[in-house]
Amino acid sequence: MNETQLLTFISQHWLLAALFVILLAMILSYDRVFGSHGKSGISPQQLVTLINRHDAVIVDLRQREAFRQKHIIDAINIPTAQLEKSIDKLNQYEGKPIILVQNNDTQINKQIKLLQSKLTSEVKFLIGGFRAWQDAGLPTHKGQKK
Repeated sequence: MNETQLLTFISQHWLLAALFVILLAMILSYDRVFGSHGKSGISPQQLVTLINRHDAVIVDLRQREAFRQKHIIDAINIPTAQLEKSIDKLNQYEGKPIILVQNNDTQINKQIKLLQSKLTSEVKFLIGGFRAWQDAGLPTHKGQKK
């Protein structure tokens, strides 16, 4: 199909062409905003597997008070605001998968990119955050980790 045929097609089927452009823009926007979910997001059941088979490290990014009230067993608490300052603490887990847990997934891409640029470990996040873990009926712990 040459350029003239393409322009003729578009002029005769402008509605179809417009729908194609809109759909393409939506796909690109979705991929840009949510693209890492498919690559880095895991379900609570997948997290259990990573904990049991690969000794995954759970990093709870929620505020300390929420963490003290209830958290995933053996999780470590590093609130989002302190994540960049805590890179050295996470370096001790080199070679183990690091799984981020928070209340929502809206800013998770930023934290994943930060850790991937500073660590050699695989970094993923729990889709749906701590609420998804609880909704799956998986065990939690109350109080501060020792």
